[in-house]
Amino acid sequence: MLVLGLLYCVIVSATYTYDVPLAVWSGKDYISGAKVGISNDLTSKDVENMLLSFIAYEPTICALSPYIHTEEHPEVIVLFAEAQLRSEQLSTNAESLLKFRNILSTAKSSLQAPYVDMSSAFDVHVMNIVRDVQAVSGKIFYFGKGSPLFNDILSLEENTVSSHISKIEDILNKNSNIYSNGKTDFIIVYLSMEGPAKFTETDKIISEVHNLISFHTDNYLCLYTALAYDNPEFNIEFVTGIPVTKRYVQRLNQVPNSNSTNTTNTTVPIFRQYFGGWFWELFLTMILLVPLLIIGTYAIDSIQTPLFEEKKKNN
Repeated sequence: MLVLGLLYCVIVSATYTYDVPLAVWSGKDYISGAKVGISNDLTSKDVENMLLSFIAYEPTICALSPYIHTEEHPEVIVLFAEAQLRSEQLSTNAESLLKFRNILSTAKSSLQAPYVDMSSAFDVHVMNIVRDVQAVSGKIFYFGKGSPLFNDILSLEENTVSSHISKIEDILNKNSNIYSNGKTDFIIVYLSMEGPAKFTETDKIISEVHNLISFHTDNYLCLYTALAYDNPEFNIEFVTGIPVTKRYVQRLNQVPNSNSTNTTNTTVPIFRQYFGGWFWELFLTMILLVPLLIIGTYAIDSIQTPLFEEKKKNN
């Protein structure tokens, strides 16, 4: 029973994840290729350190360091942040994200990573980026509905402009110096839409903002990710008829433009698509536990069975 319990824990821990996708693209060679695909897991700290490398004058080492060029600094960094997102949603909603997929496939350089661990709030990392931008006298723009992140940014006050998403074009046109002032300015577009049309609206906003930025300069870096992972609900009814809500998330090995074959690094092998981290965890657990189980069984048997039979005394 102990072995079965441990195996169950291994399988469950591999099934429940906190992953969101990450897409990065630029009009310059800030990424080491046109369609770089990262199949290994990343953390939200890796994303923060990548952006800090572009803002600071010294590169910050992170898991993404081998894929980025930080000799120059972008004039503008744009973060498209969903309130919640799940790794496979960019694949299952591909038809609603045609403009976004086209931007990724035609960008001068781009990077896609399906699995960024967002088990903790990404807001903290964004605030660190905001502080670094302000340290180099860059300006902060926040567009979208209010959020805890929005309140934190407003508390910093200095060099912060905030407004509704519908006012992006007007405000950025009034601040056109951000494209050529030699400082990295940070634009946050908070995408808080919900419902069936969520990704259709996301596709529209990303396309409009990207076209506006790229019209003025090619010295930009854009990111699309989420502040938290989306953990969907489903209902299970037991024999009592009382519905019980369960939450789950499933990982799929697919990146936004997975139909493309022109990638600069190796694609995910077929074996790993079907036997991911959960398989190796289970495999290692079996290697460790099965011998212990066998040894324990023999040990118990040897305790119960005398090593020597008592000799019968002759009368």
